Amino acid sequence: MGFACFERKMKNTEKKSKQTQKHSKIPAGLPEFLAAAGIFALVFIMIFCIRSCDIISDSDADDGIYEDTVSPAEDTPTSTFLDTIPTAEEILPFSLAANITIDQVYTATGYFPEDGSDEAVENVLAVRLTNNSNRTLEYLTFSIDVNGESYPFSVSTLPAGKSVYVFNSERKTAPDTVSVLDGKEELEIYFSKEPSAMADTLSYEIQNGTIVVTNISEKEIKSDIMVYYKSTADSGYFGGITYRFRIGGGLAAGQSFSAYAPHAYTHMTEIMFAQYEE
Repeated sequence: MGFACFERKMKNTEKKSKQTQKHSKIPAGLPEFLAAAGIFALVFIMIFCIRSCDIISDSDADDGIYEDTVSPAEDTPTSTFLDTIPTAEEILPFSLAANITIDQVYTATGYFPEDGSDEAVENVLAVRLTNNSNRTLEYLTFSIDVNGESYPFSVSTLPAGKSVYVFNSERKTAPDTVSVLDGKEELEIYFSKEPSAMADTLSYEIQNGTIVVTNISEKEIKSDIMVYYKSTADSGYFGGITYRFRIGGGLAAGQSFSAYAPHAYTHMTEIMFAQYEE
């Protein structure tokens, strides 16, 4: 039998994203000048939107990524308890794919981490899954059959050699024991290029509900910056979900941005990677 507890420290106040904006004065002039300026602004906005869309497309925003803009309700649980479910001999570890194993099966009670709601759940089936490959897993969907009952799961951003505690996405109740276990991966995608937090360019200060990002380089970043992060746990991560926020318009050299990140906690948050157009 095993037991684990994961606790998040609630924020006292919500902090909103703040960034110093620089405004250029448009000199007064002839109507022709204003019309030309308007056309230039329109073209700039179109280019900006296209580049922003490219960033979102490259990051597979619809695959296990949650835009962290809404704080969980105040009455949601602050802890989640995982109890190991007794299993028949030789069932675990279970090889889900060539480089993916399920190491343990749990019943989980507390807050649900897989959709950003952190809503209260009781006796939900969860598993500890490990990426045994030498590459970072970008997105994985799979289902397991436990005693004839099917449970769906999804995991995003799991580095090589790391494990994650992930809950079944339908919040289905766990059995008392596991006598039969089977399953298969449905979608298994690895990053074509290893993701990076770009530590030589960006620094991060994680606070409860806020992440401060600073451009520590000597060059201006002119495009949007996307920052991705996960909740941490013993030897890995808590929840298959990956959170992210956007820094609109980039950052000048030495400039900082205080991002509202309601699922960030000083004791259990790790920056996974960042993206921007260079």
